[in-house]
Amino acid sequence: MRPSRVLLVEDDEGVAAAMADALRLNGFRVDRARTVADAYDAFRREPPDLVLLDRTLPDGDGAALIRSIRRHSDTPVILVTARADAALRVQGLEAGADDYVVKPFGMRELLARVRAVLRRTGHRDGPPGAVYLYPEDGTDPPRTAAVLHLQLRRVVPSVPHGQADPAPEQLSGKEFDLLVLLVRATGRVVSREVIAEQVWGSSWVADSRTLDVHVSAVRGKLGHRSMVRSVRGVGYRLAARVEGR
Repeated sequence: MRPSRVLLVEDDEGVAAAMADALRLNGFRVDRARTVADAYDAFRREPPDLVLLDRTLPDGDGAALIRSIRRHSDTPVILVTARADAALRVQGLEAGADDYVVKPFGMRELLARVRAVLRRTGHRDGPPGAVYLYPEDGTDPPRTAAVLHLQLRRVVPSVPHGQADPAPEQLSGKEFDLLVLLVRATGRVVSREVIAEQVWGSSWVADSRTLDVHVSAVRGKLGHRSMVRSVRGVGYRLAARVEGR
C-alpha cells in the first residue's frame, strides 16, 4: 500500500512548511501549491488522495477550486479557514468541502482530521503490516532486524544471530507513536519540540523528563539501544535501515 498523497494549497510559506513537515513525518506524500492556478496544474498532473486547501489564495477563492474539482472528481477536500470566517466556512462546505480546520490549529488536530476524512472516503494512510529495522552500526555482532508490527502495536526485538527468538514487546500508545514518528523520519533528526507536538500535543509539560523515559523504553523494546540516537541539544534520530514501509 502506498502512502496517501496530499495536495497542500497554502500561500503562507511558514504555515505551509509546518503543515508539510507534520504530514511527511506521519507518512504522507505531500505536493505543494501556492495559488489556485498551481493547484489546478498539480491536480491535473497527478490527482491526489486528499486536498488540504486554504480558503483565501492570492489569485482567487478556494471555493472555486472545490467546485471545479467536484465537477469531475470526488477527491476529498479539507478547507483551512480563519476563525472569524464562519460564513466562508459554510460557503466552502456548500461548494463541496468534506471538512474544515480553523486557524490557529494544532498539528495533531490537522492529522486527525486528515485521517478521519481518508477513512470516511475509503482511503488508508501510511504503511500496513510489518516494518523491519536493521541497526546501522557495525560494532555489535550481526543481528536480526527488529520487527515493528503496525496493526498490533508491538515490536519483536532485534537479537544476535543464533539466539532464540524473543517474545514480542507490547508498545504503549505513546511509545508506539514515538517509534512510528522516528521510523517515518528515518535519516533525519526529529527535534524534541516536534516529538512533543506530534506525540503529546497539548498535554506536554516543557520541563518534563517524560520524553527521555519513553525513549529509554523504546530502546529497550527494540533490543538494540543504539537504534535510537540522541542528538545533543536537538532531539533524536532512528539509526537504522528501514524496510517494509
